[in-house]
Amino acid sequence: MDQFLWQKRPLILFTTDKSDNNYKKQKESIHKNLSAMKDRDMVLIEIIDGKTPDQNAVFIDGKIMPHIQTRALFKHFNFVPEQEKFRLLLIGKDGGTKFIKDHFVEMKYILSIIDSMPMRRQEMKKNKN
Repeated sequence: MDQFLWQKRPLILFTTDKSDNNYKKQKESIHKNLSAMKDRDMVLIEIIDGKTPDQNAVFIDGKIMPHIQTRALFKHFNFVPEQEKFRLLLIGKDGGTKFIKDHFVEMKYILSIIDSMPMRRQEMKKNKN
């Protein structure tokens, strides 16, 4: 995650099942808001824990990252796949956790959280000039 510090706002989706309704709805909402996400310097990270090790995967903006271990990220973010099916996590450019939910959340709400952040307000003000 260090590569995104001060550059991007990671939106992280954890799932143990790509057919999970929360995961599918979140992906759909994200797809409808890609332009708005780009405007806010967001990066989508998907961490999928499959039923077998060969089904585990990490995607960053849709590109598979075979060198990244899902279990290490689960441990880092305290996600317990044996107890949870889905989690959404928003990380700020400063590396701090800004928002966590264990269910689908409309992207418009997540975007409004970002827009209320002081750093984002500065960015919007700078972009107006």
